[in-house]
Amino acid sequence: MMTGVPSIRAAVVALLLAPALAPAGEPLPAPPASPTAPLPGDRPWSVSIGTGAGGFVEFVDAFSNGGPGGYDSSQRSNRLQLNLRADRQLDRWLRVGLAWTYNRWTETYFSGGAETGSIDNQVHSLLADVTLRWYRAEHVELYSALAAGLGRWSQAGTGIGTSQDGVQSGFAFQLRYFGINAGSEQFRAFVDLGIGMEGLVVAGVTLRF
Repeated sequence: MMTGVPSIRAAVVALLLAPALAPAGEPLPAPPASPTAPLPGDRPWSVSIGTGAGGFVEFVDAFSNGGPGGYDSSQRSNRLQLNLRADRQLDRWLRVGLAWTYNRWTETYFSGGAETGSIDNQVHSLLADVTLRWYRAEHVELYSALAAGLGRWSQAGTGIGTSQDGVQSGFAFQLRYFGINAGSEQFRAFVDLGIGMEGLVVAGVTLRF
């Protein structure tokens, strides 16, 4: 009854040694990459610079009739907008960073064709920004983003002998509901469509490193 024990033991040993004694074959396939892992060649940091138009403060100023009293028209000049953004890649689809926007213009007011006053406007906003990239190809990305933070609007000027100097601060946000960038992995051009402090349309260039 015990004669089968050696044969069973030999079979177990053979099974244990089989992988080591077997001739080398094709290597086992690597496990699939995580769907959120960065792609090969991804550059984690990016800095963008651009300009835009249609920020909230432009419409508030134009339609609030908040300039010097007694005017019937206004003219805008010396306009400048600068958009800066620095962010870092968290994974294949998400980036987080900071966005700063500077907006400057002069509003001149008229009554009966005569100038009644002018106000210099400057707006700064600093926002924390999260970007979701929902389509990625070798040279093109599509994305959406949401940002929130603080804004500061300062005015300086005189209208009808009364100083219009003042500063307002408060909550600021930007929703970029559609964005596209195209180019190489290191250098790209972008266009964003959105609503908020940065504007309805923002365009510029991005450097990744």
